[in-house]
Amino acid sequence: MIERAARARLDGGQQVVEIRVHGGYHPGAIIARAGVPLRLIFRRDDDDVCSERVVFSAPRLERRLAASGSTTIDLPAQAPGEVRFTCGMGRYRGHIEIVAERAPSIMARLWALGRSTGSQ
Repeated sequence: MIERAARARLDGGQQVVEIRVHGGYHPGAIIARAGVPLRLIFRRDDDDVCSERVVFSAPRLERRLAASGSTTIDLPAQAPGEVRFTCGMGRYRGHIEIVAERAPSIMARLWALGRSTGSQ
């Protein structure tokens, strides 16, 4: 089964995603906005040794996940690109696609230009 990417939700100036750890990361694919800090809340309900740690590619960091309950990891605002994360053994894998906010469509820009010059 292919899992759809989850979008980070905005909450008080930061993005938030909850990730369940059970035989892998759920969701394992996340889409987040560039330039906005990202809070990841890992909820571990797996006693596999692989679920004890999470390792990030950027920024380079490693965190131990609580055996039960949740562990919060705050990532700073990032430029567009990709952040990969894995368990300590590399068996569980996930990634965060950091995307730039969409630019307005050409029609929206032309409409705004027409309004600013007084023509309609």
